[in-house]
Amino acid sequence: MSFLLEELGYKLQEDDRFKLYLTNTLEMEEFAQTALPGMSSLSEESHLAGKVKKEQPILVILGNPPYSGISANLSEKETNITKGNTYVTNYQIQEDKVNGYYKLISQTKEARREIKVRQKTWIGELG
Repeated sequence: MSFLLEELGYKLQEDDRFKLYLTNTLEMEEFAQTALPGMSSLSEESHLAGKVKKEQPILVILGNPPYSGISANLSEKETNITKGNTYVTNYQIQEDKVNGYYKLISQTKEARREIKVRQKTWIGELG
């Protein structure tokens, strides 16, 4: 991202970074530091992302998650979060139809809330 910003004319300060973190939003565990070549940056990224998840007042993520019934990497917590039916503007989405839907996860310090959104839902419909 910093390369793209520079190409567009914006120069980050020496200790600054564009705050985009590659992380599993629902997983709170951070990767341990490792001495394996090339892996220290992943554990550092995990640590920085964990800090944002735990300390920032709000985190909103939009995307197409890889959650499915055949996914081999779902933790028990992720399975519990994605169970059941949820409603968006009186539209019911069954848990077995998650593939292809967009998901909005909103986290505050007080509570975590999740909404499954059908593929063509506009953000304005959520309010």
